[in-house]
Amino acid sequence: MDYRLKSIYEQMLVNPASVPCSASKNLNEAYKKVVIKSTVDFTEDILILESLLDAEENFIEEACIGKSTDSSQYFPGINNLLNKSAPLPTGAKGDEGDLIPHPGQQVSSITDVIKGTINGEETSVAVAKLFKSPEIKGNMFPNKGDLTEGLLAAAVFARLVKQSNINESDIFRILSEISNTPNQELTKHVEETHEITDTFILKIKLNPFPSEFIFGTNKEHQAIKSTMPGIISSIIDYTNDAARSYAKHFQMNGRPDIVSVDADGITNQKGTKVDVVLHYKNRPSKDASGQPTTEDYILRHFNLSVKASSTKQIGQVGGGGKKDSMETKFNILEEMWNRFGISIQDCKQDFLNNSSTEDAYELAYIEAAKKLKLELEQASVDQEKKFIKSVIKAIYYFATLDDPRIKLVQFTHKGYYVLNFKKLDFLLNSNNGIDLDVKIAKGDNKRPTVVIYDKTTNEAFLSIRMKLEPSTGYIRNYIQKEPLLVKITKVRPFE
Repeated sequence: MDYRLKSIYEQMLVNPASVPCSASKNLNEAYKKVVIKSTVDFTEDILILESLLDAEENFIEEACIGKSTDSSQYFPGINNLLNKSAPLPTGAKGDEGDLIPHPGQQVSSITDVIKGTINGEETSVAVAKLFKSPEIKGNMFPNKGDLTEGLLAAAVFARLVKQSNINESDIFRILSEISNTPNQELTKHVEETHEITDTFILKIKLNPFPSEFIFGTNKEHQAIKSTMPGIISSIIDYTNDAARSYAKHFQMNGRPDIVSVDADGITNQKGTKVDVVLHYKNRPSKDASGQPTTEDYILRHFNLSVKASSTKQIGQVGGGGKKDSMETKFNILEEMWNRFGISIQDCKQDFLNNSSTEDAYELAYIEAAKKLKLELEQASVDQEKKFIKSVIKAIYYFATLDDPRIKLVQFTHKGYYVLNFKKLDFLLNSNNGIDLDVKIAKGDNKRPTVVIYDKTTNEAFLSIRMKLEPSTGYIRNYIQKEPLLVKITKVRPFE
């Protein structure tokens, strides 16, 4: 470690411009602190310098905070994020995981270390390794998917209360009103007649950072409008179409209805795929003896999994972290591929013997592709049908967690579309004109992606890829919808 630092330090003295990323002053101070002074907390100092030097070797010029002439210009943005305990992206491209910082930290130097967690695992990251994201540069903006959930809920609520088509102003007027309520819960009463009043309730629960914008001031609302104009327009178009019949029903049914619009991005995130739901709190019904009663009913077309922009992901499976054994990691993969009707047991020993987790995963993905391909090529008609049923069941699980009521609605800058995964049964029709096959594709990270596609058109149907978080060794497996799957399951093609 000392030799490595000494070499870079001496190189800096001869030619300061040759030292990448960090300003020479910062490296000079770091060198003196560890090599010359040998401070008491040597372990902490080594951690700082290892993180710094890793950043020196790996950062690209555009992304490196330390590359700037004055790195201190980014400290206010970093400290602002630290005050909010907001995620800090790490890595040369911001793809090495989001650091969730522990409270009570501030930075004043590029060699300062921020302590927190990445994917639930404790870690420390030097300021030099932070990605120069828009948030750090001062243009702080939350995840668009989280904001979309809140915007959609407000839009549906506005449509039900207004009883006519809504616009952007209606959405943000509702958000301004709910922002001033104690628990971010807004109730409005709408008269059907002098004797009958409907009650509409809006509840929005999001993580702290998106909440600051959804429940924010005019400044935050203007930021949403200027950053997401296309998505907001798509939400308005969807709501005016999808909520029209429900709004008319509640307006004309002659009953005092109680209806709740709920967007919950916090509760039971691992147990449900639902992001926005419409509850009919007192729907007329009958009990077991046939007597009139009421029930809490989830309206059929408003049990939604919400996606924003161009995201392809419909599900993910964690692959374990550095501390998990290779046996544990293999079992996670085996269970995932079992859902698709195959086993990767044939590569287990090679997986367990591999010293590189990434290389072991690559073996597993190649084995899975081989097994999937065999199932599609060598099976009889009946066997192939049975196998495709397994694939459909797997997609249904990852997209909806086996909840038959859920539909996926995706909002983009061009429009929106709704997917109903029940339509995948179309693949079981022998005359569907689709001939599925499997291939391996290499992504930007040079790691394999398993792609199920139609041989006739070469159109991709589904992809499964791995993503490694280098800073923690944690691997995620992403299940992604591709154009053919969207084409088959789309029920509202407004795009």
